[in-house]
Amino acid sequence: MRWHTPILMITGAVLAIAQAAVTPSYAATVLQISVREMLNKSELVFEGHVTRVESRSNPQTTLIHTYVTFQIFDVIKGARPDQTIELSFLGGTVDGRTLAVPGMQIPELGEQGIYFVESLARDQVHPLYGWAQGHLRLSPSKGGALNVLTAQGVPVIGIDHTQKGRSGEISRGVAVGLVVDSDAPKEAGMSVKEFKGILRGWLERSP
Repeated sequence: MRWHTPILMITGAVLAIAQAAVTPSYAATVLQISVREMLNKSELVFEGHVTRVESRSNPQTTLIHTYVTFQIFDVIKGARPDQTIELSFLGGTVDGRTLAVPGMQIPELGEQGIYFVESLARDQVHPLYGWAQGHLRLSPSKGGALNVLTAQGVPVIGIDHTQKGRSGEISRGVAVGLVVDSDAPKEAGMSVKEFKGILRGWLERSP
């Protein structure tokens, strides 16, 4: 198994999970990236809905992974692999054994969002580019429109493509260029239609 991501450093891996009631953990540091980089370097970007979440042990490595199945509604970038896709997140609980990965936020059952998948071919600790940065939730407004939120549920009120992160800056869970307002109601988030339109516009203008 190969784990690869240019923005992740993992140290202090504890793999002794053979004994029951042992809770191994990983110390993870994720670097901040821009939303444009996230779009350009993700193999697949889609809007979807979580239909299944299941933790199970990998028979080859004995590590615990949580497998999340998404129904795909709309592909923004990349080729649609199928009507559904299953992504593997390192960590979870199986038969009383827990593998914990700090900073790992796994999409929840019933959640709808926009997901930036780094690679469909490689095994990843976290399959979304930039971890939480590549995980955007959608929240319905009273009128039925869907508004864009961060993985932590903070409204994304705009995109500023002029913002640039500093090299080596540690991520706080929000990609550079996403304008957020923690004091605003969820309905203040930009519409998913507008958000996807901006992303598609960037892709069309890319060389």
